[in-house]
Amino acid sequence: MFDSSLRTPLVYAIAVRYQTPLWRAGALLRAGCMAGFWVLLLWFPAGSVPQGAAMLALGSVGAVTAWAHNRSSLLDFLVDRHIPGLSAVARHLIGARQRAAADLSGLLEGFGIISVTLLFAGPVAVRPLPAIVYELGTVLIVVHVWSAFLQAMTDSSWYSPDVPPGRVVLLLRPVMPLIVATILFAILGYPIYREHEAVPGGLFGVILACTVVLLLLPFTLVYELILRAARDALGLLARRYRAEDAVTVHSLVKNAAYALISEVDADSGAGAETRSLAREMLALTEEARLLALGRTADLGGVELLWHCVTRILPSGGQITAELDPASHTVQLSGTDYQLARRCLVDLMTNAWKAGAQRIEVAVRVAEQPGAARPQTMLRVDDDGPGMPPGVLDDPATSLAVMAEHLRGYSGSLTFSDRAGGGTRACVRWQSAW
Repeated sequence: MFDSSLRTPLVYAIAVRYQTPLWRAGALLRAGCMAGFWVLLLWFPAGSVPQGAAMLALGSVGAVTAWAHNRSSLLDFLVDRHIPGLSAVARHLIGARQRAAADLSGLLEGFGIISVTLLFAGPVAVRPLPAIVYELGTVLIVVHVWSAFLQAMTDSSWYSPDVPPGRVVLLLRPVMPLIVATILFAILGYPIYREHEAVPGGLFGVILACTVVLLLLPFTLVYELILRAARDALGLLARRYRAEDAVTVHSLVKNAAYALISEVDADSGAGAETRSLAREMLALTEEARLLALGRTADLGGVELLWHCVTRILPSGGQITAELDPASHTVQLSGTDYQLARRCLVDLMTNAWKAGAQRIEVAVRVAEQPGAARPQTMLRVDDDGPGMPPGVLDDPATSLAVMAEHLRGYSGSLTFSDRAGGGTRACVRWQSAW
């Protein structure tokens, strides 16, 4: 009946924006109802005015408390001034926000309207009352009850993903209108079925008043339909904007990155670090495109890293690159992910520039005996002509720069010959987990 899937940050944000003006308008409306009851007190028999004032007092305090509940600056002022009693009430009202639970303002208004209803009907009702006073009082009672429980039924706290409502209140929510309507029927119908009093409207008026309260249930269901529609509409808009952003990143930034790489490669004065960063920019551009499409759940995954890094390789079947199956599910920390990206870009670029036709990559994270943190290992095999000796001795090469960078993470870069030809590059560093 009530959709638990609506308990999401997006729906909650929508509900909060709906609730804020509703609370303020509802508090003013119920305060107006209480003011109306005090005006009607002028037509009560003189001897019953003290009784009427006493029974109106609780509801009036509830109206003031509900009004204060929506004034954050006032509550903060009361807490800061350390006023005995009032500061404690203010702290309670602040803490009761965004929670589907009974709070002081709700209890005062609830019991207050019961007290007011008993003033017009029930075993302690004031008699005699002019028919118009009774009718206006009944209308004000129904308006007050409707406003209060409309706020309770559609409160944003029902949709909070951080502080979900308790199981008991969730069970009470669908039957709350029925419970309220039953209590209202018992009090308003008392003069008819116990005293056989001919009240204005009779039993039909009582049933009509209670039916209005029961309409809170379909109203709430319609409200949740609107919430679902708003969530879905915003989801569609978000996906459209993500797609547009992804196209922008791909068409503008990626093309600019290719142009930059061409210029850097043509510049004999460009250093190894500059060349490496320019190539890494392509992988970063692909990451940005995927993030624009909402692929945040893949962050830190080697599979995402592999997809982004392979964007630097030439297309058209000139080279084959494979990631071994076990590496697809490996997750890396933020620092490890960045190091792996940097190393993969450089090693794969060097492999295909050296004439390799096939590249095989493996990534592992393994615990090391006696080490406080695991070790990340990245292996790149290629079928190229092999790595010339002393390649790391020249500090101007990108591989030497990378090896120096790895030493800061207790890491190393080594090369060895593969059986059947080609090179195996192995990178290791102490993980940043």
